[in-house]
Amino acid sequence: WGSLTTIGFLVVPMLFARLGNPSVAGNFAAQLFEAQSWIALLRGLHLMAGIGVVVLLAIAALLAVVMRRSGQTRPAAADALP
Repeated sequence: WGSLTTIGFLVVPMLFARLGNPSVAGNFAAQLFEAQSWIALLRGLHLMAGIGVVVLLAIAALLAVVMRRSGQTRPAAADALP
């Protein structure tokens, strides 16, 4: 949100004010918005992947604590394995 606001309300108006040709300023602004979108998308995926790992680790730790308190050393489904 911050980067989009900065580009949209600060950088782009400065481009149109400083560059003489609106076509050049518009193309440059479009490139800035495209770069910002890719960075936001990649960062969002990175955060989602990181949160996923943390959640899986928390579930595994909780399962280990529950199994230890119940006296099991391994999951019951593991007994059915050869």
